[in-house]
Amino acid sequence: MMAMKRERSIGAYIKGTNALAFDQEAQRLRMKFGWEGWGVYVGLLCLLVNQPDGSLDVSDGDAWAVLTLQMGCPESLLETIVPYLAERGLADAGALGDGRLQMPESDRALESFDKVVRAGKASGAARRRKAAEGGE
Repeated sequence: MMAMKRERSIGAYIKGTNALAFDQEAQRLRMKFGWEGWGVYVGLLCLLVNQPDGSLDVSDGDAWAVLTLQMGCPESLLETIVPYLAERGLADAGALGDGRLQMPESDRALESFDKVVRAGKASGAARRRKAAEGGE
């Protein structure tokens, strides 16, 4: 599912819970790629959560090269890990097939961020309305 377009995602974050590091999928990822692979996974989540639409272009070699520079790891590692993440449901296989890297965990973080932003705007609007009506 494509995240909705947002003006800014600064402030959105990935929850660093015990499950993120030690659930079954994290353990599988470390068994296959070591802690470096798990670090790449977390790094990709952090990159995605700061994108306006929650995704990154991986449609061609240049896009992979840019992602490699952003991540600071070998392109061959990314080209191995990302399909594995899609196979395990940690990345959106459909989006990847369309040349976009998108991950459910970062989508959840952005949805949570959007809820907080909406609640803050509603609260601010209510305070302004109350003030305009002569309240506090």
